[in-house]
Amino acid sequence: MRANKSGCLEACEAGPAVVVYPEGAWYRVNSQEDVEEIVREHLIGGNVVTRLTMSFEKLPAWRNRKPLDSGD
Repeated sequence: MRANKSGCLEACEAGPAVVVYPEGAWYRVNSQEDVEEIVREHLIGGNVVTRLTMSFEKLPAWRNRKPLDSGD
């Protein structure tokens, strides 16, 4: 595992964001407890923490995006 610092991931409107690869699970993190849950459940346990995942349909920067695998 490795944690990288980054700039805006085009999800800034949703607040602090964490993305876990290779799954591509995006999380909105509200507290230290959320971080601890992501580490415990996802990074260690291998289970996505559904209640913390981001909904991109609500973010203006993502609304009109095409999936990366769309071939365009």
